[in-house]
Amino acid sequence: MDYDSQLKVQAYLDEELPEAEVRQIAERLGRDSEATALLQELRFTREALKGAESEVRLPESREFFWSKIERQIQRQDQTPAPSKQVSLLARLRSYLVPASAVALLAIVLSLSIGKSEATQPGEMELVSDEMGALTFRSQSERMTMVWLYPRTDTQAGTETLPVDFEAE
Repeated sequence: MDYDSQLKVQAYLDEELPEAEVRQIAERLGRDSEATALLQELRFTREALKGAESEVRLPESREFFWSKIERQIQRQDQTPAPSKQVSLLARLRSYLVPASAVALLAIVLSLSIGKSEATQPGEMELVSDEMGALTFRSQSERMTMVWLYPRTDTQAGTETLPVDFEAE
């Protein structure tokens, strides 16, 4: 038996069908044993549930009970929602947090952009009067060579400049 037929048998038991369909279902129940078994099972289930249901009695009439609920709903609709007062600290925080993030970003950017070649890691300055240095940089080869040499007494007072050659 398909689902629609089962629903019609249930509607027949609940007396919810129009007269024309009542006659059709009554004829089907006379010739279909599966439909008759379903009707009998639904009747037993209805009887079992009737005994288990407890009837609730309200202290007032049904109309009065529902009118109380309706009045309560209307009262809740009429009361305006309380406006939220935002504290001064919360307002300041809403401005200071983004401003501090922008300031931190500006500091990080200025530190990373402001690095000069002299502050790059691996570079050092020679401050000895007894040693001299000769530097060779090749931009195309991306290499730097430094020669250290001992200074003689005649060179001690003179300052040497690094030599910068471009390899072509």
